[in-house]
Amino acid sequence: MKTMGSFFLTLNRLLLGGLFIFEACLKLFVIKPEGVTNIISNLGFPLPLFFAWVLILSELVFGFSVFINWRLKLTTWPLVIILVIAALSQSTGDWFAIIVHLILASNLLALGSLSGSRERKRPEINRPRVQKPKTIEKKVVEVKSKKVTPKKVKKKAPKKTKK
Repeated sequence: MKTMGSFFLTLNRLLLGGLFIFEACLKLFVIKPEGVTNIISNLGFPLPLFFAWVLILSELVFGFSVFINWRLKLTTWPLVIILVIAALSQSTGDWFAIIVHLILASNLLALGSLSGSRERKRPEINRPRVQKPKTIEKKVVEVKSKKVTPKKVKKKAPKKTKK
């Protein structure tokens, strides 16, 4: 039976993964890569077209990875970096957007750190339990050495035959 904690972790994972997939699709189909390039060039990044595609593809790929629960310990970090850069690039008057980006980044960090411990556990279905062997005390048995002398073999005398 699943606990409420695992239910909320799953819900959090699905919402965060879905958010990044939605944002990537929004940037790809609505804003278009040219619009993302303009936004990135206004922030002062070099090679804005390259970083626009890196942003779109990383949001799509890593968002999908979070959504399907694949290696969360590794796949949450690029999304955290994206959210922190987005929070730092907000204008200072938009405190709400800054706080929302940082809250989402902390949720991703928590999701990545909590899922690592759950992934290592393997289910013990139909696996026989192996008991530890009991320690056996070694008993020293003293063996008295006997001098063994070889038995003398009697030689048979050859039979004399009569002629």
